[in-house]
Amino acid sequence: MERNNPAGRATYRRYALFCILLFQFLIAAGQSTFYSQGSGLFGTLTNWDTNPLGGGTDPVAADLTNGLNNFIIQDGHTVSVNNNPDVFDLNVGTGTSGTLTIGSVAGARTIIVRNNLNVASGASVNVASFA
Repeated sequence: MERNNPAGRATYRRYALFCILLFQFLIAAGQSTFYSQGSGLFGTLTNWDTNPLGGGTDPVAADLTNGLNNFIIQDGHTVSVNNNPDVFDLNVGTGTSGTLTIGSVAGARTIIVRNNLNVASGASVNVASFA
């Protein structure tokens, strides 16, 4: 392709745009949002559901660690991290409460949030000490 070829540059730009859009689609296609169903452990699969009121789909173990999915701790729920999750977005509280506790005297934990960590007004994130 010649450097000053406008048709070649336009084709390259269209191809680059196509690749970017395809990549974004593939990320979105593999992404789910899971809502806490009550207080409990982060790693308990039945503590999460794709429907805020239950009746949807529980995650599989890989959903907790693949970095693609969103997790929402609903108001009034306390979720303690008992594994090392890797999530895309993490929301603590959906309005006025909700608690995320990371770590405990029994073990240190690492949580990876690849995009946004949102803590609602009145919600809290507790980081426990590890001795």
